[in-house]
Amino acid sequence: MERIQQRDEVIRQLEEDVDVKEIQAIIEDAVSRSSDQMREEREQQLLEKQPQLDDLVRFADATFDTFDETVPGVRHAYQTAFRYAMRPRGWLVLVGPNGCGKTHLAVAVAKERQEANDTMMIQTVPDLLDHLRSSFSSSTYERLFDQLRTVEFLVLDDLGAHVNSPWAQEKLFQLLNYRYNRMLPTLIIANHVSVDERIASRLSDRGLVTMVVMDQAKDYRPHNVLEQEKED
Repeated sequence: MERIQQRDEVIRQLEEDVDVKEIQAIIEDAVSRSSDQMREEREQQLLEKQPQLDDLVRFADATFDTFDETVPGVRHAYQTAFRYAMRPRGWLVLVGPNGCGKTHLAVAVAKERQEANDTMMIQTVPDLLDHLRSSFSSSTYERLFDQLRTVEFLVLDDLGAHVNSPWAQEKLFQLLNYRYNRMLPTLIIANHVSVDERIASRLSDRGLVTMVVMDQAKDYRPHNVLEQEKED
């Protein structure tokens, strides 16, 4: 009996010396910090997965030197894009059908700006909106959206190819309006200009926006393929 009493006394003293709530708080804090760290790592991975020039394998060789300006209907676009690449002021919008060479020119401009050490992002609008929507409730959204708004040079491909929901319209307007008000260099590629009227209003500002419509351009891609086959 005496031993049992001694044991109980030892246990009681240990319990008095140890603050159970404090230990529980320490454990919960450690778990919380671990969860926060894991979430930050996942969000950083998502940000790092944003498309870069090196990811555009199809346009790995797209430069001004490799662009064939002799293809009918593309010379004006080539000359305008080249001047813009050397000194990007305002926005450049390239509009034309599939295969007219506008993405080649956009990548060529982006490479020149990268060589000039501009911070740069290149995004396909439908994919970008999907990513923003999926990350809307996390800090990834704010970080990505802030990067898009403030990056020195932004390329947006396939404007108008997205699902034109109210949410998509609002996000695009917020992004483009921010860059418009600060006159940040932005290159936009579109098959046709079919956007929210507020964005259309920004695109119609001839003091800021240079729009090149390549509707007379012949299909650039087959021409390039044939030339490469001849060289081979």
